[in-house]
Amino acid sequence: MNGSGSCSCNEDHPKKQYEFTWAEKYQPKALKDFICHREIAQNAAAGDDNHLIIEGLPGTGKRTMALALLRKKFGLDILQTWEEVLVLDLESVLQKGVTVTIEIRVQVSAKHIEVNLCESDMKGYATEVALLLIKETRKALKMQLYLQNNHVYAKAIVFHQAEKISKNAHPQIQSVLENWGQLNVIFCCSGVDKLQVLKPNCRVIHLPPPPNIEIVGVLNFIAKQEGIELSQQLAKTMAENSTHCLRQAIRSFEATWLAGYPFKEGQSIMSGWEDEISIIAKSIIEEQSPNMLFLVRKKLITLMEHHICRDFVLSNLVSELKKHVPQSKIQLDIESLCLGHKRSKPGEDLRGERQLCYKVELLPGRVTNSLCSIVAIEAEFVARFMSYYKAKRARSHRA
Repeated sequence: MNGSGSCSCNEDHPKKQYEFTWAEKYQPKALKDFICHREIAQNAAAGDDNHLIIEGLPGTGKRTMALALLRKKFGLDILQTWEEVLVLDLESVLQKGVTVTIEIRVQVSAKHIEVNLCESDMKGYATEVALLLIKETRKALKMQLYLQNNHVYAKAIVFHQAEKISKNAHPQIQSVLENWGQLNVIFCCSGVDKLQVLKPNCRVIHLPPPPNIEIVGVLNFIAKQEGIELSQQLAKTMAENSTHCLRQAIRSFEATWLAGYPFKEGQSIMSGWEDEISIIAKSIIEEQSPNMLFLVRKKLITLMEHHICRDFVLSNLVSELKKHVPQSKIQLDIESLCLGHKRSKPGEDLRGERQLCYKVELLPGRVTNSLCSIVAIEAEFVARFMSYYKAKRARSHRA
């Protein structure tokens, strides 16, 4: 449950946004502290399995559960984590004669290492990275050496987005899991069906979307800790708006509190993503290119993963775009593009505007087919506007 994070589409933009902290600040550190998924946490506490598969949608608390289980096993050493950059030589896990060296960012502690296999620094080698880390960690444990000379004596590995590991590599990983008991591996994924071969060697923990009553319980807990008066109706509305995404509910609560407190009757509820949408709009106005469209699509995926309403994203994006173009004619054209976009279907002919579009499949493979479809629809509106606005600017320069 990590609610912090605010970044721009264009990495040249300075980071001046508020960093949301409550989701991370109030993450349960021990299994006994869980409010959402309390029964699942209690059942997990009764086991002592070396290898786990934790499945659930984004925002359901897979990482929180994984770290709590590791603290139960290894103690408070897991509390202190930091980021490191590992330099990995993939030659031993690639085809003979192929040499590749990459740098990846990982989170580590004295007892574990965790890596997100969907990060861009994987450069398409997520499977090879997973294989190498498993083999090198096993070797480090066996020989009591430090992992990759980075001073991390790892006993556990946590893979986020584990579905990125190719099925062809599952038998090799299964062999390690079966024959090396000191190594602990946790696979966090969106669906266990992607890891069927590994299921017999792992305990599977399914984290369903939390019910609203549990989300309200978390919001009430945070309100008490922060000294905030939160009505049950407001908490209930925030939970309902999150569509069962705890991380988003917490972000919404924090954003609404920042927008104005004490809360009043008919309080307007913020999503916490208003600034993100504003930056997306500014980036689109500044640059119309395939690369910018690609970056915008990634930001749209982030919004969709946090269960932000599509209509909310579109209406706010249109409003922000109109702020940057004071000409009434362009503002009307933006509204017309939006209306035409709402009536269109993904994949429909855009009258030559397709050259700005990448296929959704080029994006990091962490989204469902339905999510891809939604993002494709939103990105097509962005592509339409980019094509329109780029042509408009070109004509004005020639005039």
